[in-house]
Amino acid sequence: MQRIKDLQKLLKEKRVSSFLITHRPNLKYLFNFYGTRGMALVTQKQAFFLTDARYFNEIKRILPKNVKAIEIEKNLQELWVKFVKKLKIKKCHFEENYMTVAQLKFFKKATRGIEFKGVQNLAEEIRAIKDSKEIEYTKKSQEINEKTLKEVLKNLKIGITEKEISTLIKVYGLKFNADETSFKPIVAFGKNSAIPHHECDETKLKKGDTVLIDMGMKFKGYCSDMTRTFFFKSKPTKLQEKIYNLVLSAQEKTILNARAKMTGKHVDNFARKMIEKAGYGKNYTHSGGHGIGLEIHEIPSTNQEYKDKFPSNCIITVEPGIYIENFFGVRIEDMIILDSHGNNKNLTKMPKNLKSAIIP
Repeated sequence: MQRIKDLQKLLKEKRVSSFLITHRPNLKYLFNFYGTRGMALVTQKQAFFLTDARYFNEIKRILPKNVKAIEIEKNLQELWVKFVKKLKIKKCHFEENYMTVAQLKFFKKATRGIEFKGVQNLAEEIRAIKDSKEIEYTKKSQEINEKTLKEVLKNLKIGITEKEISTLIKVYGLKFNADETSFKPIVAFGKNSAIPHHECDETKLKKGDTVLIDMGMKFKGYCSDMTRTFFFKSKPTKLQEKIYNLVLSAQEKTILNARAKMTGKHVDNFARKMIEKAGYGKNYTHSGGHGIGLEIHEIPSTNQEYKDKFPSNCIITVEPGIYIENFFGVRIEDMIILDSHGNNKNLTKMPKNLKSAIIP
């Protein structure tokens, strides 16, 4: 109920008269809808949810009293025409980042007299601010994530493949009560670790390999995300040790200094400037982090282009990395919450000092 009110307040602030929602994470967040066919129309004073017979009785049961459920029986086009005509809608805003060309063509064709205009991040702006229940679910998701990684590390042995480790991540995650993984795990051995988003393959683990694992779980729909880099059955070389400690220091500086009300560029610069000063700026090839929640990547974003200020009670990842082509890469990633009191808290407890990164 409150989330819909927050959205309606934002619609007034943005001067948006009506907002068509089709993106499933937004439908989950606002209406607790987990089905595959549904959409909502929210005006500044009213809210409507449209779905078919498979979900209609359930959605009627869970919707707040001020949201009207409408059943899509056979002809969606005919229903939509009657619906918007009854509401006297002249201009309809839609989720620019998610509505397909085919969907937009359908709505435009069905109601030629209505102006359609794309907008970005309306519901997402509200979703960025996490309530206590969302924080609780994210913490639990990360607990499962760490428990899973600890079990997976016990299975690292010479000859095991990246794909096999990726499979174990999924198996242990489910065993420890995750909904599912929050994204396809990244497991990279040896020189593959120099590819930030390496696709797992049949590469076998060898003594002396760098092992980079980027993984996440979902609990009650909420994602976790964590990256750790290890050195398998060998002490790191002087260069590897130097790079590892540099990435760790850059990450810890960001965690120490990041605050709500800072811009994404400001937060990104804590790690990036340190890495650039050390001469490895060109080897840091991605953003410094991202918001996380019902989706693995949400606003706010930690990069040089993101000029908006981070809201209080947002959860972001902090994940600097340095990649030496055809040799190795190091990335270390934690999740932190930026609270309303000017503080932050690290939700990731998994050890990350150099000693913990060496697998004997």
